[in-house]
Amino acid sequence: MDTEIELKFFISKQADISNEDIQSQLNTLLTDLCTEPANKKHLVNSYFDTKTQTLRSFDFGLRVRAVDGHIEQTIKTAGSVVGGLHKRPEYNIDIQQMRPELGLFPQHIWPQDTDLDELAQELIPLFTTTFDRHKWLCLFQQSTIEVVLDLGEIDAGKDTVEIREIELELVDGDVRHLCELAEQLSAKLPLRLSNDSKAARGYRLFTEKAMKNKESLGAVPLTLEDSVEAAFIKTIQHGLSYWQYHEEVYVNSGKLSSLTEMAKGLWLVKHGLWLYRFAIPEAATGQIWQGLELILAQFEWLEDEERLKRLVSKKGSFSKKLSNFAKFRKYLSSLRVTKDKEAELLTFMHSKTYSSFIIRLVKWLYERSWRCHSEVDEKLLNSAVIERSGQFQENSWDKVRELMPERIEMSALDYMQAKSKLGRSLLTGNCVGRLYPDSEWQDFRSPWLDIIHGIEELGAFGILYKAMLDYKDEDTQALQEWCKNKSENLVFAMEQSRKSAYKLEAYW
Repeated sequence: MDTEIELKFFISKQADISNEDIQSQLNTLLTDLCTEPANKKHLVNSYFDTKTQTLRSFDFGLRVRAVDGHIEQTIKTAGSVVGGLHKRPEYNIDIQQMRPELGLFPQHIWPQDTDLDELAQELIPLFTTTFDRHKWLCLFQQSTIEVVLDLGEIDAGKDTVEIREIELELVDGDVRHLCELAEQLSAKLPLRLSNDSKAARGYRLFTEKAMKNKESLGAVPLTLEDSVEAAFIKTIQHGLSYWQYHEEVYVNSGKLSSLTEMAKGLWLVKHGLWLYRFAIPEAATGQIWQGLELILAQFEWLEDEERLKRLVSKKGSFSKKLSNFAKFRKYLSSLRVTKDKEAELLTFMHSKTYSSFIIRLVKWLYERSWRCHSEVDEKLLNSAVIERSGQFQENSWDKVRELMPERIEMSALDYMQAKSKLGRSLLTGNCVGRLYPDSEWQDFRSPWLDIIHGIEELGAFGILYKAMLDYKDEDTQALQEWCKNKSENLVFAMEQSRKSAYKLEAYW
C-alpha cells in the first residue's frame, strides 16, 4: 500500500496560456531542482464500477492504466482531503489485460460481507482518461517531490472534458516543503487549488450530472468525544471544504448563487477562528484572519448583486409587479455589475495571493502551527468541546436578544441592523449543533432562518425603493406604494416568527 500526499491544481481556463507555454515555464522553474531528466508518457486509464456505482458508495476509485505496454490496476480507498491536500491510501498491482482482477487486492480493504466474485462480474467501464503526463522529480529543501503536468481529456462516450492540471506529490520528506514549492509555482502560473479529481469529473460525465449547490452549510461533523482542538480543526475544514466545493461549482457553471454559497464557507472559517479564540490565540491566527478579510473583500458587491438579480428575474415574487414597468426594470438591470466583478473575481481566484493563502491555511492546519505559540494551553486544547458548546450558544443568543428584545416591536431597519449578529449566532449553531439531537437543533433554528430569509427580502425591497427614488423616466408612485405595503406585511410576518422563536426552549 502507498499513501499519496499531494496537492492538485487546475490551470486557468481564462488565462491566455497555451499547453506548450505551461510546459516550457515548468521546465524553466524546475530544471535546477530535477534529480533526473524530465520525462513524458502517454497514459490511457479506464475507470470501472457497477451500474449502481457500488465502489463509489464505498468511496473507492478503481482504474486500469496502460502506459508503454505496461498494465496496472489501482484502487484508491477512502482518505482525507484538506483544502486540496490529498491523503489517500492506494493499492497498485500489475495485471495482464485491461480488465480489473479484484481478488488480487488485499482482502482487508473491502467492506465486510462484500462478495468479490459478484462485484467483479458487475463491473463495467464507465469512462476513460487519455493524457500526456510530463513528470519532473525534484529535490526541494531536502524533500523529494514529484511534479506532474497532465494534458488531455476525459471521455465518457457522450461527452468529453479537458484535462489541464498540475499535481505535486510528496515522495519523501516534509509536507511543508511540498507547500512551499506549490507556492512558488502558483506565483508564476495561473493555478487554482482544487479537490476535484479526474475520477470525480468522469463520474459526472458518465451520469450526466453537473455539480450543483449544496442545500445548506450544514453542521460541522463533531462527536461528543471531540476535544476543543479537534472541534476547531473540523470547523475550519468544514468551512474550507464548503468554500472550495462551491468555487468549483461556480467555475464550471457561472452561477451567482454558487458565489453566495462559497462566501458562506469563507464566513464559517472566519467564525471558527473567532469562536475558538479562547484556545487558539490571536498571535497564531492573525495572518489567517487578515487573509480571510482580503478574500471576503472580493465579495462585497455580491449581496446587492444577488438582490438586483432577484428583482429583474422573470421568475419570483417581484416578476409580476415589475412586468408593468418595463423601462424601470431595464434601469434596474443597468445597475448590475456582475460581468466586470465576476471577471475580477475569477482572475483573483487564479492569483498568487489567493492560492498562497489557501496553501498556507492547509499547511497551518496540517502542522497545527498554533501549538508553536507559548500562549497555547495544552489542557484547554484537550478538554471536551461539549463542556463549552452550551456557553458558546448562550453567549451568542444573548447578543441577539439585546438587539431584538422580545417585547419590543421591530421595524424593517431594526431587522436589517440585526442581521449580522443573528447570522453569527446561527453560524455558532452550525459549529456545534451536531452535538445535540438533530430535530431539536433544526426546530430551534427554523423560525430564525425564516427571519434571515425575511431580512434578505427586505434588502431587495430596500434596493428597489432607492432605485425608484433615483429614477425619473417613468411614474413609479404605484410601485412605491406596493413596495411599502409589501415591506410592512413582511415585517409583520417576521414579527410573528420572532414571537414563535422566543417560545422555543433552547436545545443546549
